[in-house]
Amino acid sequence: MKTPIKSALVAAACTLGASAAIAQPAPQAQQQAMPQVQAATNVSDAEVNTFASTVVKLNKIQADSNIAKADKRKQMIATLQASGLKPQRFNGIAKAAQTNDKVRARVKAAMMAKEAGAK
Repeated sequence: MKTPIKSALVAAACTLGASAAIAQPAPQAQQQAMPQVQAATNVSDAEVNTFASTVVKLNKIQADSNIAKADKRKQMIATLQASGLKPQRFNGIAKAAQTNDKVRARVKAAMMAKEAGAK
């Protein structure tokens, strides 16, 4: 069965260019349709910043070749949980970033700022 956290990780991967391998569901879960996610209509600046920060962290975990695949998944789930965003809200923001140019631009700008600050 697909968990909301795995769905959130998949949404982040699809939305923001991370590898779709980060949260590949089990074969039986792949056969199930992904539940419909409603795009968030009102996304606060704090949520955009939290979302962007979380995605940057998820991308770093995914790109780290020193972390085993199983450990990556665990670290990514822990990162999502530590963000404070519920998986459904995370998915809603991800969906909004896919479908709403203004939200996409805000998320992209926040991610670029987070990545620049990490260097």
